[in-house]
Amino acid sequence: MLTGRQQTGGITLLVVCLLSILGAVALTSGEKKTADPSPETRSSSLEIRLAGDARRHGVYFVPAGSTAFDVLKRSGEWDNDPHRISLPAGLLRPLNRGDLVQVVTAPDGKRWIRLSQMPAAERMTLGIPLDVNTASVEELTLVPGIGPKTAFLIVRERDRRKVFHALEELAAVPGIKGKRLEGLRPYLTAD
Repeated sequence: MLTGRQQTGGITLLVVCLLSILGAVALTSGEKKTADPSPETRSSSLEIRLAGDARRHGVYFVPAGSTAFDVLKRSGEWDNDPHRISLPAGLLRPLNRGDLVQVVTAPDGKRWIRLSQMPAAERMTLGIPLDVNTASVEELTLVPGIGPKTAFLIVRERDRRKVFHALEELAAVPGIKGKRLEGLRPYLTAD
């Protein structure tokens, strides 16, 4: 029988999948159509979500080294209203896989950008590994093969060590050894 957290995690993952599908449909219904990148292109690109008050929400595959400005240009958002979007200097840094670029409209009509990370369930759906050094117990339970008890033990070991330098260090967590550790590699990273 599933626990409440597992049910909530499953429902969250389902909702994120549905939102991703709706975002893809919305992207293909606009004027500009972006083809899904090939596996070769996808491996050298970043998955970035544009959200908030943006006109063209969705996940964009942009080249490594791209900034929030590059995502706004690619989506056409910048061309639609360049004088009303404020880009603080800190947002001109290169983006990371799974970043969330949100367009926020202030009460005075001025628009600005907020940068954060996609929810863990969405990152997992896109094949973006979770960082074992920052993931919460709830986020770790989204990983196939990790239940609430193992997730708790991982976080406890992380707190004891302060940081995992490599995934091999997860072998110190009770119940995670050779084959199980190998099964977790596609879903976790120690950045």
